[in-house]
Amino acid sequence: MTAETPLRTADFDYDLPSELIAQEPLAERTASRLLVVVRSDRRAGASAERRTVRRRGGRIPRRQELEIPPGEQQTSGESLLVDSRFSQLPDLLSPGDLLVLNTTKVRHARLVGKRPSGAPAEVLLIRPAADESWIAMGKPGSALQPGKRIAVGPDVWIETLEVLDDGNR
Repeated sequence: MTAETPLRTADFDYDLPSELIAQEPLAERTASRLLVVVRSDRRAGASAERRTVRRRGGRIPRRQELEIPPGEQQTSGESLLVDSRFSQLPDLLSPGDLLVLNTTKVRHARLVGKRPSGAPAEVLLIRPAADESWIAMGKPGSALQPGKRIAVGPDVWIETLEVLDDGNR
């Protein structure tokens, strides 16, 4: 991939076995799994040079040493991956760290249907478009060309209006 070729949603398509996808949250949310990526410059005892950034109220270290949390460990490049628990999160944060929360809601927008030939097809609705249609992605792409329809129920069809530059429909 180069700067001349933009990312497409199809670039992120991969097989994920359904048994690995949580169907409902744990009763005890703090017991949820948390993958911790410990970069080599954040490990305790690392010899990386410490840099500082100017913040209101003084200077705060940009990188601080991080104690490795308990959990199963595996290396990936120069980083250490630790299979931890969400309850460990407060111990992983240092002064000056930024924590970003994802508060998006999951929309049940996966529609499985059939092509006129009877072969299966799948559409994932991403977001509403301005003209009361939907931006979607799906597979197989050949079933989602402009003018083609997929039956998702008795007398209910999805029709592809156009293929967008990013590969969405």
